[in-house]
Amino acid sequence: MARSPLYKHILENIPHLPDTAKIPVPVASLLEGISRDEIRKRYPLVNIGERRQAVLLGHLRGKQAVTA
Repeated sequence: MARSPLYKHILENIPHLPDTAKIPVPVASLLEGISRDEIRKRYPLVNIGERRQAVLLGHLRGKQAVTA
């Protein structure tokens, strides 16, 4: 499960979040069941802080098709 309380909170609220929600890479990794490196390869990333990246929830839900 998630290591930080924030990540746990995000995971619990995924069904209620909009597609525009920015999901940190470690949380996206847990949701998809793949490594963080694979998340970085498969999805476009957005910066959420210095050296911190996220994926839009809509991409994880498959509502915005992404091709490599």
